[in-house]
Amino acid sequence: MANAVMHELPSIGKNVHVLRKKVNLSLDALASLSGVSKAMLSQIEQGKVNPTIATLWKIAKGLSVDFNALLGSHEQEKLFYIQRNETAIVIKGAEKTYSLKILTPPQMVEELEQYWVTFDPHGAMVSEGHFAGTEEIVTVLDGSVDVTTGDKTATLGKGDSIRYHADCAHSIREKSGVKSEIHLTVYFRDKK
Repeated sequence: MANAVMHELPSIGKNVHVLRKKVNLSLDALASLSGVSKAMLSQIEQGKVNPTIATLWKIAKGLSVDFNALLGSHEQEKLFYIQRNETAIVIKGAEKTYSLKILTPPQMVEELEQYWVTFDPHGAMVSEGHFAGTEEIVTVLDGSVDVTTGDKTATLGKGDSIRYHADCAHSIREKSGVKSEIHLTVYFRDKK
């Protein structure tokens, strides 16, 4: 019988820690996304326990990484996430004058949100301030809108973009009386 070759076990805890920090998740956030308790995640990262395959699978899904990434494999697949138009979630605004199609993968919502917003004629999206440091970027895809934040207002036409702080009251309004569409990114720069 040939001698079996023993390979060194991968440092799973270190890999989990590095991957969690790379996507800027707290232990609490990863616990929520993965269904693995914060205490267990902490023990895994410190190398105090050897997790089961099922636990590693949950952590990989929570981090949105290939299972092999936790093992430190260099053969992991590169991210290639597709959201089909027909499966996107669409939310109608409170006043029913606009609709938001959610473009952001669920794993990214603590970092940024992206929407395709369609305004009915004279529709408006009015928002209170978000977390301190939050920014929004609006690009007009069709039609025109007025963007107001604090005491500043700008009128944007097709192809125009604006970036502004959204940690104060702000609004986006369709003013020309035609259906308008924008791409909206909400970026939580300093969210704690």
